[in-house]
Amino acid sequence: MRKFITSIFFLLSVAVIVIFIIFVVNMGSNNTPSQQPQNVIKAKNLSVLKIASVGKTVSEGVVSEEYAFKTKDNGTVQIGTERHSPPKPYVKMDKWDGEVSLKIQMPFETGDNPQVRGDKLRYSTADKPVTLTPWQKLIPLSYAQTPTQPRVDIDIYPMQPDSQNEGGGMEFDTIFYEKPTANQIVFPIETANLDFFYQPPLNQEYKASDKGIVSCTQTDCYDKNGQVIDHRPENVVGSYAVYYKDGKSGDYTAIGGKNYTTGKAFHIYRPEVSDAKGNKIWGDMNINTDTGTLTITVDQNWLDNATYPVTVDPLFGSTDIGGNTNGNVWMLDASRFTAPDNGTISSITVYLHNYTSGGCNINVGYYNDNAGSVGTQVAHGTAVNPGDLSGYYSINVTGSIVKNNLYFLAVQKDSSGGSSYSTFYDLIGEQREGYNTSHTFNDWGDNPSGMFYFTDRLSIYATYAPSAMNMDISGLKIQGINIGTTVPWPCGNLVNFTYNGNPVIYRTVSHNGACWMDRNLGASEVATAYNDTRAYGDLFQWGRLADGHQLRTSGITTNLSGSDNPGNSNFIYGMGGPTDWRSPQNDNLWQGVSGINNPCPPGWRIPTQAEWTTEYSSWSSQDYNGAFASPLKLTEGGTHNYFNGLVVNVSIEGYYWSSTVNYTYADYLSFYNSFAGVESTGRANGDSVRCIQNP
Repeated sequence: MRKFITSIFFLLSVAVIVIFIIFVVNMGSNNTPSQQPQNVIKAKNLSVLKIASVGKTVSEGVVSEEYAFKTKDNGTVQIGTERHSPPKPYVKMDKWDGEVSLKIQMPFETGDNPQVRGDKLRYSTADKPVTLTPWQKLIPLSYAQTPTQPRVDIDIYPMQPDSQNEGGGMEFDTIFYEKPTANQIVFPIETANLDFFYQPPLNQEYKASDKGIVSCTQTDCYDKNGQVIDHRPENVVGSYAVYYKDGKSGDYTAIGGKNYTTGKAFHIYRPEVSDAKGNKIWGDMNINTDTGTLTITVDQNWLDNATYPVTVDPLFGSTDIGGNTNGNVWMLDASRFTAPDNGTISSITVYLHNYTSGGCNINVGYYNDNAGSVGTQVAHGTAVNPGDLSGYYSINVTGSIVKNNLYFLAVQKDSSGGSSYSTFYDLIGEQREGYNTSHTFNDWGDNPSGMFYFTDRLSIYATYAPSAMNMDISGLKIQGINIGTTVPWPCGNLVNFTYNGNPVIYRTVSHNGACWMDRNLGASEVATAYNDTRAYGDLFQWGRLADGHQLRTSGITTNLSGSDNPGNSNFIYGMGGPTDWRSPQNDNLWQGVSGINNPCPPGWRIPTQAEWTTEYSSWSSQDYNGAFASPLKLTEGGTHNYFNGLVVNVSIEGYYWSSTVNYTYADYLSFYNSFAGVESTGRANGDSVRCIQNP
């Protein structure tokens, strides 16, 4: 008996040990980090509204395909799964090279890879991998009870352009094969630099007397003559207009920036819900950026009586046009904006829809803001009849603007002949738009009377022209006097130069007696945080030109260069000592403004080790917080590692080159959560560059 009990005890002990070992192994495999590259999807490499595979990611030992396509207006849509054991699909939309983005995660566990069905990707809960616990691995599968879930399919596909979405867009259908346990679907979302504006039913937004309104339905408002003053399509009621954060808009291409047009990035339309018999109902949508959720609610009674499967179909349009239309009764429409900088407006562009055949004369201009009202006129164009137009129309206007001042962009219409145009707008929650029904056409007098003001944003924008360029007048003669030096250049002015083949404009900041550029080479903006991805900029190998190797998405090669210019745009990596991309080394590539490969514009150069030491010594704290708090707004952009060619330590550590060589190495500024100082490293590493003005 004692032997029997001892045997039982021994077997139980062995079982416990085995379970423990399996548990440890299982835990280890689930927590082993995997090398998962950051895929930067560029619109130029994608097909228009056609899904294509763009690469693979590896997580927890599982390979997942990533897919993408671009919209007609050069936005990108990326589709994949994130491993949550089991995985969940996501869709990410961005615009303007990733300056703004919206990521939606599906709240359903599916397979790692979708079924490709023509131009659709289908993720299904039926493909969810079975995850066994260590205990289940010890007993036969026939006895291993695994959790089940009702089948749900998610079909993701491009949306073709239409009258509401000139750029096309993206749809995803959530298909329920049986009644869901709740009448809400909560999608986790992540957003970057976006504002979301709800578009309510018109009869909730307006009341009688607003704009001369007599009555409103959910979709139309009428005046006393029965004319439609405002129209909101059914799918726009209960939808969201999505704009660049804080009202950024306008065409900056002539001054080295991007064309943001009206600043509108997307429109998320009210979801339509349908069942197997074709019965339809509108779902209610709520977006809460504080909680990071997009919630769709479907009437419970409708779900109870529906014939399954039921499909929930939200549309994500890529458009810069307002979702609502003003009637043709408005003779003067004006929308307020903030000037992005000191400079010049060269034209104003407005979106118009021909209300009746033949069109009418229109003109555009802009006014100063007068405490929220249209004030004194600044400049206007020349009247013209665009004809039978439905689209954007531009008229040349020349005038100056002052940074951060408020102005009203305006369009005037002459409907005296019975023809006119509708304008387009979105409700944005703050007073931005003024209307007038009785304005005399082409009267650009100050402080026009009879204006109605509402919380709308008109589909209108300005194009900005470059200001006067910095000029070196050394050697010129004025009235016989020889000018032998450059006119003093005050720090704080703009710097206009060509970088990587494109015209750019940076500002400058003064600190510790030196004048610095306000951002890293290749950055699209001044940093708003230590981990602001748009402020990271490029990563240079010490001594190289801006030949394309500095891009975070550059190609890589192990072939060393025997000259100062490798003649290609590849990042050179994988060498042994002395860890330089050039063999033999050349110490003079980045020495001063005359450095052979100085990547900074004329009059600017790479800072020395001593200049970086002076800079970091003045910070409020010797770490990444002090780096960002300084006037230079330095970021933790990571480094391009010479050993394996990977970009690493992004948002973990900042690295900035100096021009100072140190034997076979070069000095650089480094900072992270508990350190700031100057160190040395191999010249083949790719680090950030901040230019300093030569005294």
